[in-house]
Amino acid sequence: MQEGEFDEISPDISQYAVAVYVNKLESWRLTLTPNFINSAKCIIFLISGEKKKDSFQKMIKGDPELPASWITCNKVFYYVTKDCMTNGYSSEPDTFPLTISLQN
Repeated sequence: MQEGEFDEISPDISQYAVAVYVNKLESWRLTLTPNFINSAKCIIFLISGEKKKDSFQKMIKGDPELPASWITCNKVFYYVTKDCMTNGYSSEPDTFPLTISLQN
């Protein structure tokens, strides 16, 4: 493993939390797994910045490469800044709620 890398977390991990050693920080951290997060009644994502635009679009389309795409809770809210959106929405406030149902 290279400095700063750690064992990957997969969407099908059955545990609720995993202890992960982060080489770059020389410390352990507790990571909540998708299994635990998906057991919540509601999830809220806070997404800000133009640099997040591509990742946000991939996430809401369900790109399996992004861990945030593994969140399939019944009710998910996205609070997204304008610069993170593709269309700009100039008539909207700087941050606004965007609700997207992830159920098929």
